[in-house]
Amino acid sequence: MDVESKIAALLELCSKLELQVRPERLGGSGGGLCRLKSKSIMFIDLDAEPEARYERLAAGLAGWPGIDDLYVVPEVRADLDRLKKLHNSLYYNKKL
Repeated sequence: MDVESKIAALLELCSKLELQVRPERLGGSGGGLCRLKSKSIMFIDLDAEPEARYERLAAGLAGWPGIDDLYVVPEVRADLDRLKKLHNSLYYNKKL
């Protein structure tokens, strides 16, 4: 599965989760999940390489409530699970 197809799968998940997506020119950082006021917004950096956009999208969605209840293509699910485990281990290590 190519990276553009994986991005499309993640954008479909954002839609199912009713998560607002905003494509913006952010200088190449890849974007990510942000909370503005009381809304969660997924920013997609139009200046970033597709791989960076995918990683940021996946990282933002990995721990999102309800994500485990939705069907996700296996290649993308594996990345979401990997990023969720990484996030959890980093969070756990900070608390120690």
